[in-house]
Amino acid sequence: MRFLKKLITGSLSAVMILTMTLPALADTQIDESVFIKQSARGKCTLASAAMVLRSAAYLSGDEDWEEITESSVGNTAWIGGAGLSWSFSYGDYTMVHDYVSSTYELAELLEAHPEGIVAYDSWSPHAIFLTDYDEETGTFYCADPSEYAAYGEIPVSESLISAENVDVVWYLSEPVTLAETEEETEAAESETETEAAAETEAETELLQEPKVLPEIEAPVRIVPMTVSHQKGSV
Repeated sequence: MRFLKKLITGSLSAVMILTMTLPALADTQIDESVFIKQSARGKCTLASAAMVLRSAAYLSGDEDWEEITESSVGNTAWIGGAGLSWSFSYGDYTMVHDYVSSTYELAELLEAHPEGIVAYDSWSPHAIFLTDYDEETGTFYCADPSEYAAYGEIPVSESLISAENVDVVWYLSEPVTLAETEEETEAAESETETEAAAETEAETELLQEPKVLPEIEAPVRIVPMTVSHQKGSV
């Protein structure tokens, strides 16, 4: 009886786990073509840095963002025999290096950097392009440059490292300024046109209103009284 009770309890738990809704991928603006795979073993940090720069250029509306590659970034950022530079400049962007000790710090960095960051686990050692964080589910998302990880944006739990073990990061010294989408531009233009039309209509109505001059009261004329003094008889 006790065994049957345990079996039923275990079965119910399994059903609950299977019927739970998996968290949806984070709603990011990063196009999947931004993601790349590392060209060789040991180039994970370089490939991840290249993805950050590609993402920044893409989100800021730079039409030449695809020209940013692992190879082109490596010309200025890669030190042979040592790896990715602590800090380097590429075009208009400067990437800096820092240390973290918690996932809270990673979430804060992602909130400040919509272009994403390089997240590195020095114990693995391996780096990924950290793209987003879903606060409701507590899920981090990334693009893992390793050939052994799936292509595209995936939960960090499906990458070769875990968010909890990240201790080194690279990110842009100045967060990217997001370019307006076509829909946002059209909405802003429409709002401006509506406001202008409303102002014009108000001015037209004001001009068409008949002007009524205020009534002016005639001034009251005060006539001074003349008092005559007559001598009286005594």
